[in-house]
Amino acid sequence: MINIYGFAGDRLPDNSAADDSHWLHVSGCGFQKFLSHSHVVSRPHGRTDFQLIFITRGRGYFDFQDSRRTIDGGSVVLFWPNQPQQYHYLCEDHSELYWLHFSGRTIYEMLAGFNQSQPLVLAVGLRESWILLFDQMIHELQMKRPAFSDQVNACFLQLMADLKRSQTQYQLKSCGHENEEIDQIIQIMHRQYQRPWTLAQLARKANLSVFHFAHKFKLCTGLTPLQYLTRIRIHTAMDLLASTLSSVKEIAHLAGFANPLYFSRVFRRETGKSPSGYRREIRG
Repeated sequence: MINIYGFAGDRLPDNSAADDSHWLHVSGCGFQKFLSHSHVVSRPHGRTDFQLIFITRGRGYFDFQDSRRTIDGGSVVLFWPNQPQQYHYLCEDHSELYWLHFSGRTIYEMLAGFNQSQPLVLAVGLRESWILLFDQMIHELQMKRPAFSDQVNACFLQLMADLKRSQTQYQLKSCGHENEEIDQIIQIMHRQYQRPWTLAQLARKANLSVFHFAHKFKLCTGLTPLQYLTRIRIHTAMDLLASTLSSVKEIAHLAGFANPLYFSRVFRRETGKSPSGYRREIRG
C-alpha cells in the first residue's frame, strides 16, 4: 500500500509546466507513506519545475550521475528544473516523506546561493516545524479558503529561509574546526550590511590575515567576503522594493549603497533587472 494525501497527490503529471507568470507558484504539496509496495520514479529529463523532497522516516535510494546514494530520514533533496530524477523507496523501509513542486520568476534569485549544477542533498534533522509547515500548505491548498495562496507562500518562504540557513550552517561546519571567526563575521555582515566594509576591515574583525580570511571565507560559503556582502545588500533591496514605496535612491542608501547609480548597476548584474523593473514585475 502507498498512502498519499495532499494537493494534487499522485495526479500531478510529470510534465506539468512550470508557471513563471507569478513570482511564486506552489503547484503541488503532499505526503507519502510506503507501507506494502515499493515505489520507483524515473524521469530521465526531470520536470520543468522545482521539486523538493523531505524524508521524515526510512530512506530513499537516489541515482545521481554515476553514483547511487542512500538518503536517510531527516534529509531534504532539491531537484532543479530539467535535472534527471531516478530514485526509489523500498516498502520494507516503511519510508515517509513530504514533497513539494514549485516555480516562479524569483525562485532562481531566492536560491542563488545553492549549487545549481546538481541536486541539493542536505541532512536537516527531523524538524517538527517543517512538518507543521508542510501540513499547513497541504491544508490550505485543499481547502482554498480566502487568501489561501498568501498562506501557502508564507509557509514556503519560511521553509526556504530555514533551508538556506541549514545550508550555510553545513558549509560552516565543513570548513573545519576553526570556523567560529567566519560565523561571527557572517553575523556581523547581516547586522551591519549598511557599513562601507572593506576586505581588510573584515579580516581584522576576524583576527586573520587578509589572505587567510578571504580563503577561509570562500571555503565556507562559496563566495568571497565582498560577494557575500553584496548578496545580503541586494536581497535587502529586493525586499524593500517589494514591500515599501521608498524611492530607488532611498532603498540604495538603506541597503548599504552610497551611490544610487552604482546600486542600479549591481542590482541589474545580480538579478538581470533594473530596480524599477524588478518592482514593477514583483507587484504585477
